[in-house]
Amino acid sequence: MGKFWHRSKGDYVLSMMRRNNSPQNVSTPDPGTAKVSEIAVHWCVCETTVRTALMAACIKPSTLCPERYRWSEIWRLEGLHFVPFEDFAMRKEPLLKAADLVQPDRQGWSKRSVRRRLENGSIPSIQLTSAVRRIRPDVAAILMNRF
Repeated sequence: MGKFWHRSKGDYVLSMMRRNNSPQNVSTPDPGTAKVSEIAVHWCVCETTVRTALMAACIKPSTLCPERYRWSEIWRLEGLHFVPFEDFAMRKEPLLKAADLVQPDRQGWSKRSVRRRLENGSIPSIQLTSAVRRIRPDVAAILMNRF
């Protein structure tokens, strides 16, 4: 920004106060970031699987908080390229496993048939790693009402 020239000590103190109150110096965490443990809860996997999936997708930690990852990049990995701020809370809900869709009382909803439908793509899913697939809760709700 250039050099600051001040006429008096009071002006210098005032400019220092303004500089220290800038958004760059605020210590509150970015609402759009998550720790590995929070992502593990969201994906219903262990932290090692989270780190593996993030590394495979070339997702790096946030520059402001090195131990946190941006939700926008996590959602991009899940197939959502844009999520409005007002939808953040809904999109942070834990994803479902295949076992969560099992309904023993309904024909064709056994654990094996649900896994088969996930693999062939008839149930929309998110493939985090080669062995891990998850389903969005809103998609699961639509499926339960549809079939």
